[in-house]
Amino acid sequence: MQYRQLGSTGLQVSAIGLGGNKVGRRSEATLRAAVDLGITLIDTANSYTCGQSEDVLRDVLRGRRDRVVLCSKAGHAFCAALPAQRLIGTVRRHSRWNYSPRFLEMALTGSLRRLGTDYLDVFYLHNPPSGVLQDDGVFDALDRFKTRGWIRHYGVSCARRATSTEALAAVEARGVSVVQIPTNVCEMIDPALLAPQARARGVGLIGRQPFARGAAFSDQRLLPVLAAHPGRTPAQAALRFALGLDGLSSVLVGMRTMDHILENLGALDSHGRVISSPGEAQPIRASDGTL
Repeated sequence: MQYRQLGSTGLQVSAIGLGGNKVGRRSEATLRAAVDLGITLIDTANSYTCGQSEDVLRDVLRGRRDRVVLCSKAGHAFCAALPAQRLIGTVRRHSRWNYSPRFLEMALTGSLRRLGTDYLDVFYLHNPPSGVLQDDGVFDALDRFKTRGWIRHYGVSCARRATSTEALAAVEARGVSVVQIPTNVCEMIDPALLAPQARARGVGLIGRQPFARGAAFSDQRLLPVLAAHPGRTPAQAALRFALGLDGLSSVLVGMRTMDHILENLGALDSHGRVISSPGEAQPIRASDGTL
């Protein structure tokens, strides 16, 4: 595994992070293996799988919370299903967006409870519109959360269709330490446009959705990426493309099986080698971003 500095937060994160959008009870063994193999950046949200993502992570991280950089988000208000509904597969969700200080506090304390921790390393505003980034009341609340020790840093997770201009506004927003952006061959906020200002302000950049939810594999723009990385699988080439973008500290990937983890970690190997078992993974501490 390779590790990189996350802006000026003082945190060091694995170059490949784990995205928790699809995490459920069947993911527990995979998540434990990911941490054992050196993945230290874990990203979730209060709304992922109706809060179940955070419940599962609580159990996975019990006794090893200090080994990971744990991040969650708020802003997506949702009506979670009753436990019985979850079990029989009839989950219904009604969602809207809410960035009021009162809701953010409620969402954050709920996340802390579900995750079984008393602090988050990074707490994101989840896909906020530009007006929220101008709201001093929102950032006053985030600063209070830091003062109370509930969060170490806060940031912005940009919406899937956000523009580079909107992402730059997030980088420049008051007190922001980390900005998360989509990075893939299909639809991408160009990190190179953000990197100079991010570096100047000490803001860390995190990429996500390197496979564009599967769309990257049928996109003609992936062909030159594959040609540039012979011997790699399409997933490894797409991930290596994202990992090589200027200014990114880590790229988040959803990994639901052991095969997913091993293939993704193979993107870091100089030859695209796929690790065949957890015992073969030898952590390599590197913060210079080399691939």
